[in-house]
Amino acid sequence: MNAPNEKPFKQLWRELSKAGWKSRKPKGLSVDYTYVMPGVTGRLNIEKRGVEYFVGEQELMKFGRRRGLLELQPLPSLSTRAPMGKDAAYALACRRVPVERVLPAEEQATPTLEATPTPPTPPLSSPTRTSASSPSTQEDQAIRQDTEQEAGSANTTLEDPDYGVRLGHESNDESKSESDDFNGIDEFDGENFMDALRGEKLFGSVAEDDVNLCDGAEGDDVSICSVVDDELDVPVLPREDYGSEVESDSDSEDDSELFVQVDEDMRRLGTSGWNIYDEQHSGDLSLQAAQLYDGNWGPTRSAAAFAESPLGMFFYFLPKKLWFVIEKETNVYREACITLVARQQREKQLQAQAKDPRKMVYTIHEIEERLRRVKPIQAHEIIHVIGLLVARTLCSHTDGLENHWSTREDGAVPRGTFSRYMKRDRFKMITCYLYFASNNAEAASKDKAWKVRPVLQVLEKTFRRGYRLGPRISFDEGTIPNRSKFNPVRVYNKDKPHKYGTKVYMTCCAETGYCSRIEVYLGAANNPSAAKGTAQKAVIRNVTKALDGQPAKRLVVADNFYSSCALVLDLLRRGLYYVGTHRNDRLGWPVNFAFTQKTRPKRMPRGMYRVAQAIDFPELIAVSWMDSKPVSMIATGCATTITSVKRRAKGESVRADVPCPQVVADYHTGMGGVDQHDQLRLQRYSIQQCVAFKKYYRQLFLGFVDMAIVNGFILHKLILKEKGERKPHCVQTPTQRT
Repeated sequence: MNAPNEKPFKQLWRELSKAGWKSRKPKGLSVDYTYVMPGVTGRLNIEKRGVEYFVGEQELMKFGRRRGLLELQPLPSLSTRAPMGKDAAYALACRRVPVERVLPAEEQATPTLEATPTPPTPPLSSPTRTSASSPSTQEDQAIRQDTEQEAGSANTTLEDPDYGVRLGHESNDESKSESDDFNGIDEFDGENFMDALRGEKLFGSVAEDDVNLCDGAEGDDVSICSVVDDELDVPVLPREDYGSEVESDSDSEDDSELFVQVDEDMRRLGTSGWNIYDEQHSGDLSLQAAQLYDGNWGPTRSAAAFAESPLGMFFYFLPKKLWFVIEKETNVYREACITLVARQQREKQLQAQAKDPRKMVYTIHEIEERLRRVKPIQAHEIIHVIGLLVARTLCSHTDGLENHWSTREDGAVPRGTFSRYMKRDRFKMITCYLYFASNNAEAASKDKAWKVRPVLQVLEKTFRRGYRLGPRISFDEGTIPNRSKFNPVRVYNKDKPHKYGTKVYMTCCAETGYCSRIEVYLGAANNPSAAKGTAQKAVIRNVTKALDGQPAKRLVVADNFYSSCALVLDLLRRGLYYVGTHRNDRLGWPVNFAFTQKTRPKRMPRGMYRVAQAIDFPELIAVSWMDSKPVSMIATGCATTITSVKRRAKGESVRADVPCPQVVADYHTGMGGVDQHDQLRLQRYSIQQCVAFKKYYRQLFLGFVDMAIVNGFILHKLILKEKGERKPHCVQTPTQRT
């Protein structure tokens, strides 16, 4: 479908045929005609597709747009310059009639996270996911045309003069905290979201409460002198072997003011602060669930405007401005490495000459001059590298990355196709020098995440602006797999499918798996006292930032690594409810309450439970439920009425209904958000796992790109579902546009 004010295809073809263009009928299983330029005869060269000939109406229409044959009228703009790229897409998306979003009266009185309300306990209403309406058909087509890259227009992919500002030319206003830089989700979900996107400040100073800030003694001591190893940092297949030495994640960051636990109060709560109902009287306690947030949630209006275009979603979460920053830092880093690389190459030449005197040896100056004549790396080339890695996940050659450039077939394995888009040496050079932040000694000494700080700053804002979290929030840690012994922040987690890697705290929507916030754990602090309450601080810090300025009354779901009575009461004072499994040895847990058996006795029916209610905090309950093994849980804002969950008994293939209190069912329903995101990210189509780098920050970057692609896929799927459409998963990748 052509955009408004464009010629239809038939009119375009009539004009081209008069100029000497020819059409060829489809062959084999193809259904598209081939349109050939004047003067092109005989067998067509596949390398010239998009230049000398075009397959299908869509390719020819794109060619017509590039040449100005369709006479597309410029969109109205406030500036004297006609809008381009994302600006044109924003302008078209904002022209649609805004949908009035009337909030219920209850939500208007809902406290935000800054307040400390007393949680009410009316009956729970069934929340319904409501999202921003998607653009109309014509607007969607225009957005797709303005965000997708056309064949042969690599340089125009990132052409956005007003938006593509280099990091070095940022205004002084960007030296603010993270909360000051973020405009607020209401601006991105309102009628004028275009203005919010244009005025968004993606980079700036690091927030003072960032978990990775430290004193000078704890910073990254990697200096520019270590770049000599990077010439060997070419992409290879991930290794399965690993060393036995790993770093522990038991230590933590110093964030003492965020969460304070008074041990004496917790001991008093555990010994005499509960009313306990045993399994014979557990039904006597019948609490109703608290009223959760029932306002609009789902994709924001700004995200919905781009959700129908996979490439639009890619640039929504990873804006062009970020790629310009990476381009700049990569070229600066490469220039700094030239002298060291020249010395390395000369040493190799001397070694080769010692074996064969006929070999040439150049001076260091000559080698440096040759390296400086190499074309600088451009932003669109870095995006092409990402696109080729995505293509590798879809069609991988497991015996080596270089086989994607193979020029001959190997039995049933076809020859490589990557050479159509980028030469192998160029690909290796870009991945070798890929860099994200300036080698600033001050930043390296104070920020443990300085290597990937620009990428983190962008994702923190774009993830939050794209989705309004629903009534249930899933919180858990994820892993960016990396077994390399060179990774200084590698941790071990025996409970994860990928046990070695970089730890990431993830705040996700419990229903859809959308990740609204990530926080990378990049090592322990030197202060031992900061280790107390690490997990609880992570929950409070991430959830409150993900909901900054939004109504509270959300149910946070986490596992026993984070659960504690002090955490639950702290969240309750912030207007947030909690449910999660619990460890019986933590302070505040009722003494002599939980089942002591390690497994369920045969005489005890499955589904028996005990429940306890805090005397001073009636919303706080503890549950000990007997499944095949005893399960301890703690919650606020959840009901204790009897319901059931599906469980499979040992040796049986059919799942049966097992009775349980509603709090157990709430946990089962809400805990899968992070797991759902991880399954989409790690099971099959992960660019971070299809290639390995020696430098850990490059592996982290690919893991971040994976998260952005998964978030884009989730929103893309939600919008298509609302329209009653469905597309195969391979359409989600940007491979076809690289």
